[in-house]
Amino acid sequence: MDLRGYLNALSRNWLIICLLVVAGLGAAFGAYRVTPATYASTVTFYVASPLAEGSNPQAAGQFAESRVSSYALLLQGDRLADEVADQSGIPANEIRGNITASAQPSTVLVTATVTSGSAQDAQTIAHSVASVFPPMVDELDNQGSSQTMVEVSVVSGPTETVQVAPSLKKYLVFGFAGGLLIGVAIALLRELLDVTIRTPETAAALVGAPVIGTIDHDGAVKKEPLIVGPAATSSRAEGFRQLRTNLLYIDTAEATDVLLVTSSLPLEGKSTVAADLALTLVESGNRVLLIDGDLRRPSVAKLFGLEPGVGLTNVLVGHVSVDEAIQSWGDKGPDVLTSGGLPPNPSELLGSPKTEKLLQELRGRYDKIIIDAPPLLPVADAVIASALTDGVLFVVRYGKTTRTTVANSARALHGVDARIVGTVLNMRRMSRRERKQYAGDGYAVLSDTTVGLKAADSGAEAAIPSDGGRRLGLESAEKNPVPQSAAATPR
Repeated sequence: MDLRGYLNALSRNWLIICLLVVAGLGAAFGAYRVTPATYASTVTFYVASPLAEGSNPQAAGQFAESRVSSYALLLQGDRLADEVADQSGIPANEIRGNITASAQPSTVLVTATVTSGSAQDAQTIAHSVASVFPPMVDELDNQGSSQTMVEVSVVSGPTETVQVAPSLKKYLVFGFAGGLLIGVAIALLRELLDVTIRTPETAAALVGAPVIGTIDHDGAVKKEPLIVGPAATSSRAEGFRQLRTNLLYIDTAEATDVLLVTSSLPLEGKSTVAADLALTLVESGNRVLLIDGDLRRPSVAKLFGLEPGVGLTNVLVGHVSVDEAIQSWGDKGPDVLTSGGLPPNPSELLGSPKTEKLLQELRGRYDKIIIDAPPLLPVADAVIASALTDGVLFVVRYGKTTRTTVANSARALHGVDARIVGTVLNMRRMSRRERKQYAGDGYAVLSDTTVGLKAADSGAEAAIPSDGGRRLGLESAEKNPVPQSAAATPR
């Protein structure tokens, strides 16, 4: 994963990072509140070596300086603690370890710091140290000699006690840093363990076909799956227009008059992609026929609010003519051939010579024929039908479809030499910055030729029944697909 990948991972997980930072700050503040206060008082001693008659002043200074480090250790020793305890009345075990000493380099000064959980005890101990330590040094070094070798005197302190711990600032800094590090670690770990597809490069590599369309996620799709009315100006609608443009470029190399739209599994939004692609192709002046080729869990009729009873199945079995089965979705919409009745052998019916003959007949009447096929892994219908089309449009749901799933689906198509013309990365989550840019850039303007200018222009009800139907990423009709074993074996 490169630097851009790391930054994208942090951006996608910004909420987790922020929550952990807040949690870290809260934990730090809580720890600060329950940590007992520590108070300190300091005493500074001056170490001198009196000059005897005829002695060298420099040598005396060096001698005093050499003693300073020893006195720093003596201040932290058990003997001083015992003597301070005798004088102050505070138990020696509460004094040991609470006296620290430091010698300032190249000086004859040594500073003792007394800490305690009680400000009064810290002050009392510090006064006792100032009182006890000089006589102790005199006893140890001078040993009652008439000639004084070392003199220790108090030059500063005992100071007034101050609270030295806990420090709210330090606690908050550590809490912030800890929460941030844990948040970043979790964000990167989630990214490394994420097996779903989130980039066009990954999708293209697994499918074996370039990503020619990226459709943004839109929460309004649940109620308005078709890009008509206000939805025609959304970033999602713009994604379908870009998809249409890329398909036209593909057509210059090799025609894709009959295009099959499928995905790996249900709930990836393939049916809505097929429907909105058909609307977008009509918008550019193409004669378009949308066929519901999902003879197990059909949904196109519900998406467009059309009569589902008569359709593809009825035409293939010879009950009605194709002209009688095709329904027009207004003057500016595509023609629609719904699925019709559900047959007992959908795989065999889709791969039959009758289906091939029907598509040949319809090729001369329409510029584009879009077939909404079942998902690839549950059943074999889409693999069988792909042989009758000019190409397959492979829909991958952003952040949901796993790499293994896509690889297995693509392998099934490549196994029958199906031509995958492109991949559609569906329901991509836009960042807040992208949403603001799209909303404020002034380009979201509805043209007079837009299919969705008014739903009423279609001459049909664009609303969807309350019980749903297949929608972008919420294809409720596909929740229980027929198992693979129920599909007919390709002939």
